[in-house]
Amino acid sequence: MDAEFFELFTKQGKLKGLVKKSAGVSQKRYYSFQGIPYARPPVGELRFKLPVPYGEWGDVRDATKEGNDAIQNHMFFGTPIGDEDCLYLNVYTTQTGNEDCLYLNVYTTQTGNEDCLYLN
Repeated sequence: MDAEFFELFTKQGKLKGLVKKSAGVSQKRYYSFQGIPYARPPVGELRFKLPVPYGEWGDVRDATKEGNDAIQNHMFFGTPIGDEDCLYLNVYTTQTGNEDCLYLNVYTTQTGNEDCLYLN
């Protein structure tokens, strides 16, 4: 099955996402935009500073793949994995008529760390 692409205009520029169907019986159609940068990577002079907005991207931004994982220790081996360039959003919606209708899903997992927050 070939992927169906969908382009969306935002204030930062054009995004190329995917049209997908939900699992299960309903097979509801939805739009997936992954790996959308919301701030400049916190590296170099930006390390330990407030986030700096990403700004506009020049051409069509490929939003068909997730962004980098945040740097963390591997669960079993304790070695560092991930990347400091990790300030990305994944947006899933059934509507695309207006940029204001895109929802941000925020969820947390139950861990021993109270400061743990995941954005998806």
